[in-house]
Amino acid sequence: MNRARVALLLFALGAVAILALVAPALGSDQPTVVYPDEEVVETAPGETVEVDVMVRSDGGYNDVGLTWVKLVASYDEQYVEAADVDAASWLEQGEPTDVFTETDVDPETGTVTVEQWRDPPEGGAIGDERFATLALEIADDAPETNVTVSFGNSEATLVDDYLVTVFAENVTLVVDEDTAGADSRDHTTPWRVAAGAGVALSVVALAALWRRRT
Repeated sequence: MNRARVALLLFALGAVAILALVAPALGSDQPTVVYPDEEVVETAPGETVEVDVMVRSDGGYNDVGLTWVKLVASYDEQYVEAADVDAASWLEQGEPTDVFTETDVDPETGTVTVEQWRDPPEGGAIGDERFATLALEIADDAPETNVTVSFGNSEATLVDDYLVTVFAENVTLVVDEDTAGADSRDHTTPWRVAAGAGVALSVVALAALWRRRT
């Protein structure tokens, strides 16, 4: 057998081994993705903008879903103030059960929290739907600037209180007085979320491979 055939055989065997290690990870607990419906929102001083926050989850091993989700939105309180928060019924997806929701707005720290849980959890919930809508007021004296609203501190658990990885995308509020009254938003988020989900799956697969090797 020549060297080329040996190299090809070794490559094929290596690929099969990697797939054997990675496949279980792809069929296990998947990351939860928190993302804004619009990635960029243009606004002006004195205006109030609404931001729809979405949650996407395919659940976990044995087809279990989420039973508790805590959305945490953080922003620069110098230029932005949360006027209201409207929680959707995300966790009502799946088997019927009681769903409870608590919301909190803390203007001093610039955070909005929406906590939702199922009791009893039953099989949990999966889906890709709106989780909450934030109404954000821009300060009258805000300069031309970009304000980031981050969801990076959000958390979620599966059945049996298993904490899952949460990937979050931010929303950018572009404050410019010339855009007063205009509705100019970036509609590229769905494509970016799909790409982000692909990266998330790759991270899970690589993490599982690393754990197997160690």
